[in-house]
Amino acid sequence: MARLYEVARARNPGPQDTSALNSLVNEIAEALLEMGDSAHRDRVIDHVAVCRGVDPGVHGLRGQLLEAFELHRMSTNMESGALLQLQFGEGSRRWSLTPTGRQLALERQRRRRLF
Repeated sequence: MARLYEVARARNPGPQDTSALNSLVNEIAEALLEMGDSAHRDRVIDHVAVCRGVDPGVHGLRGQLLEAFELHRMSTNMESGALLQLQFGEGSRRWSLTPTGRQLALERQRRRRLF
């Protein structure tokens, strides 16, 4: 699977719209925070879909979230502020927040409650 993303990344070196990518990563982080900081990726995708009020298959949401997670993971590392990680390493389908990701998701959640 990782090789598939490497090939896709080589063909398209970066997302056309980084704000859309960041928005998807933030949605994943918020879902993980609500789910206890880690969950199977399918549960995270379902959670994001429910929060949006759509079916996970609508408009390729599943593919967009998978791609956003992988692109984020490939473009960051723990030292450079990664928000998301594979909890059990390469090949794992369990997504989790990094300590930085948890902190940022909590800050966003607190700000939303203030307004």
